[in-house]
Amino acid sequence: VAFGQVSCKFKVTPMKQSVRIGNAQAFWGDRGDAAAEMLAREPGLDYLTMDYLAEVSMSILAVQRERDPQAGFARDFVEVVRSLAAYWSAGGRCRLIVNAGGLNPRGCAETCRGALEEAGCRSMHIGVVSGDDVVAIVRAAANDLSSQEFRNLDTGAAVSEVADRLVTANAYLGAAPIVAALAAGANIVITGRVADPSLVVAACRHHFGWSESDFDRLAGATVAGHLIECGT
Repeated sequence: VAFGQVSCKFKVTPMKQSVRIGNAQAFWGDRGDAAAEMLAREPGLDYLTMDYLAEVSMSILAVQRERDPQAGFARDFVEVVRSLAAYWSAGGRCRLIVNAGGLNPRGCAETCRGALEEAGCRSMHIGVVSGDDVVAIVRAAANDLSSQEFRNLDTGAAVSEVADRLVTANAYLGAAPIVAALAAGANIVITGRVADPSLVVAACRHHFGWSESDFDRLAGATVAGHLIECGT
């Protein structure tokens, strides 16, 4: 590398295996064509993540599901999947990891499958991560006046005191079930409520074969996930 009149030589070592991850959604309602634009510019990405959920969006999805049991997921994500059908049909290999499933990840996956089939893209495998929706468990505890579960951490008040205002209750899942879906061959993984950086952590864990006890590496992936989750 030359700096003016100074010539410096560096030993070049082979680059270790790397993973390329992009993010195309920072919040529900973000620009829907960003995913297709990113893959058109960077078709060699290994993974693309999209973050849809916040506490307020979960409440909105709960209201939608109450009106229609088939609802409860981010419906605009279906159009994102439709926009990527041509990329995958042409041989694109980037895998998509999203939390657009909200309160109905299976319903989201089934709708996306239909959209892909309509677009002539039938070879995709969609993985679903569910189990985070625990509102029924919390309501059961609220109805059991002797239950000590789910008491307010600050006041110790029983959950029954707020049962009439309870809209959603979700346990934030981690990366492990996403890793399992990727290992099973999923091209698209649709989750409910997972911790925001888990989308990236799962991609790294699967790509590098990290274990759950590789704490330093997982910490690095967590920071990377936090850095890109809120940007298109």
